[in-house]
Amino acid sequence: MPRSATEFVTVRSEGGLVPPDLLARIAAGDPELGHLDAASYGVTGRLQEHIASVWARVRSFWGAFRAIQERLGETESGVTETREQWMLPLLRELGYGRLEFRAAGETVGQRTYPISHRAAGVPIHLTGFRQDLDRASSARAGTRLSPHAMMQEYLNAAPPLYGLVSNGLRLRLLREHASLTRLAYLEFDLEAMLEGGVYSDFVLLFLVVHRTRLPLPGESACPLETWREKARAKARAPSASSARASSERSRSSAAA
Repeated sequence: MPRSATEFVTVRSEGGLVPPDLLARIAAGDPELGHLDAASYGVTGRLQEHIASVWARVRSFWGAFRAIQERLGETESGVTETREQWMLPLLRELGYGRLEFRAAGETVGQRTYPISHRAAGVPIHLTGFRQDLDRASSARAGTRLSPHAMMQEYLNAAPPLYGLVSNGLRLRLLREHASLTRLAYLEFDLEAMLEGGVYSDFVLLFLVVHRTRLPLPGESACPLETWREKARAKARAPSASSARASSERSRSSAAA
């Protein structure tokens, strides 16, 4: 039985970026969406078996990271440990390969954004587990934006359509988004997912955030955009029952 949109206990959808109903269709493998076969993900063999093996490796990465995290002093940011021991291995398993470190960040016009990494055109900002994604870091002079706001502002100003931001505990997928008052993102609570062993939510994470879901450099078309458009089209189309009811009302009116 397909999962309902409310059963993703470690997944949060804000602002309609990837609506809950669409997430449920992706998790259920809805054939109308397309792009959900193993070949589309660059996987040889059965996709579910591949995801299960990735899950096993990711759990081992998480366990090692947690052990390191517990040994860190209270004054240590944990940025290097979060990136190297946890997020970089996780993202490799999600098809991003070896990330390019961006020491100088990304520059658009006269503005520089301190985005930490890039992978085949996808901007990725990784910070330490002690950094709140929605608060500006007090440790970095001149940083006026939170990690989330910084990535959103960059996506609104630069060509990349999508970006990722994470503090190791939560991973967010962002898209170019014009509204300045309404946030739009898809968040995976990695800590709750891994600590709780919520494998079904990890499957959704793999299906939605895998590198093959996002555009290649210089392009905008991608499976995720195709899914979003199909979801919008389905939402706009009247249901069959509504169409029949409307037709019956029209015939009744004509007969009267």
